[in-house]
Amino acid sequence: MNTNQDDTTSSINSLQLSELDPASITALSDNLANTPIIPEFLKESVNVVLSFLRKNILNLVINQRQNNN
Repeated sequence: MNTNQDDTTSSINSLQLSELDPASITALSDNLANTPIIPEFLKESVNVVLSFLRKNILNLVINQRQNNN
């Protein structure tokens, strides 16, 4: 068994990916659902939680900076 790793540095450096164009993405199957994968109410719930966390983290940072001064 060969335990030597191949040198992939040159291939990694030469790999150039174009920028993703969402308009050019197409479905690969006709059997995909027409409805969103994540229901709207779940998106709203996640956004509420994220908003709450952002606000509290920001308040923690501000309080920490005030306590350090």
